[in-house]
Amino acid sequence: MRKKKIIILVLFTLVSILISTFFVLSKEEYEFINDKKIKITEEEYNNLLDLGFSENEIQNMNVEEYEKNKNLKGKVVSENSIEVSSNNDNFKHSIKDLFSNQPGNVETTYKKIVTTIIEVNEKYRYKVSVTWKNIPSTRSYDIIGIGMDSSVKMYANPTFQQNYCDESNNCSSSNIYTKNTSSTGIGASFKLPSGSLSSLSSYFYYDVEKRDGSNTVTSQNAYGDYAHATKQITQANATNYIVNRGGIILEDSIINYYDETPTSTAKWTGSW
Repeated sequence: MRKKKIIILVLFTLVSILISTFFVLSKEEYEFINDKKIKITEEEYNNLLDLGFSENEIQNMNVEEYEKNKNLKGKVVSENSIEVSSNNDNFKHSIKDLFSNQPGNVETTYKKIVTTIIEVNEKYRYKVSVTWKNIPSTRSYDIIGIGMDSSVKMYANPTFQQNYCDESNNCSSSNIYTKNTSSTGIGASFKLPSGSLSSLSSYFYYDVEKRDGSNTVTSQNAYGDYAHATKQITQANATNYIVNRGGIILEDSIINYYDETPTSTAKWTGSW
C-alpha cells in the first residue's frame, strides 16, 4: 500500500509539472516582439491598444514609450470620422483666418488623420495620428499639433514618433522634433525622411489636466491638425506657427510653403 501511495504521489507531481509547463508555454506564445526587440505580453499589448495606439505604432514603439505606457489602463472616449475630398489638400489658413472645426478623422486622397481623446489615470490624453496613403514627393519640415480648450492644460511632455519603411521593407523610426508650446496648444515640426518609401506615418500626443482643479469640466475638444511642406523650408522657419482651437495657424511668412488639411476635432462630453 505504501508503494502504491508513492507511485500516485510521483504521478501527481509529474502531472503538476506538465500542467505548469503547458501554461508557461501558452503564456510565452502570447508574447509579442516588436521591431525594437521589445517583448510585450498579451496584457501589455491590450493596454497599449486601449490607450489608442495602433498595431503599427506598437510594432515600432521604443523602450522608453513602452515602459511609460505598458501598465496604464486607458479607454478611448472620442474618435469620430469624416471624409474630405482631395480638393481640401489645397486648404490653407493664416493667423488672421477663422475656421470651422470638424470632428474625428479627416481623410484625404493622400493621407488619413485620426484625432482621439483617451481617458487614463483620471486625466485625459489628446492624440493625433497621420498615415500617408500616397508618399509625398516633396519632403521637408512638416508640422503636427493639437489645440486644446481653455479648461485644460498640458501636464507632461508631449511624445512624437515618425515611422517609415523603404521599398525593401526595411523599417525605421525617428523621435526627433522641435516643440512649439503655448497655453492654447502644442505642436511639433519635424523632417520627413528621404529616399524611396513604401509607408510613412507619424503620431503626436500629450496628457492634460484641469486648468482649475476645483472646476468641473463637462466637455473637451482635441483639435488635431497637420501641415505638409510643399516647398523646401528651413527648420527655423518651420517653427513660425501657433496651435489653438483652429488647429495649426501658420504665420503669413510661411503660409505659401504648406498644404494643409482641415482641423480634425475629437469631442467629449461628460463630468470630470
